[in-house]
Amino acid sequence: MSRSPTWFSWFTFPFYAPLSGPVSQDISPHLYQGVPEIEAEVTQEVASFGRQLGIISEAVLEVAKRLGHPAQGVGDIPMIPSGPDAEQSALAKLQAIVDEIDGIKARHREAIAHDAERALARLHKLDASQAKAVAAKFRA
Repeated sequence: MSRSPTWFSWFTFPFYAPLSGPVSQDISPHLYQGVPEIEAEVTQEVASFGRQLGIISEAVLEVAKRLGHPAQGVGDIPMIPSGPDAEQSALAKLQAIVDEIDGIKARHREAIAHDAERALARLHKLDASQAKAVAAKFRA
């Protein structure tokens, strides 16, 4: 039996059509303009992109709250919603995003706490004194 390609071998797997196949996206700071070394150091040592966006979101919502009526705009600049989401202001959208992110964080905290309780219970079954020692480390 010949192992040379046949007329139908281009139909056999693995077959990747144009722009198909495994796709990965690098969101490292090296993709952005500026000095990549500085951006990498900032995201590793100061704050991640998510943390930076979180602080900016909190600041925008705090300023809007202090101004009193953010839907009417700031100064002479009216905030007139436009586009498909005209009924929802930008601040309302931002608040909804922040609320969703807070919900995700809360779910993760609950899951981690549950995992920690399960691990401590397992340790307690194997070695109660060791479980007490571990629990004592986190009392404070």
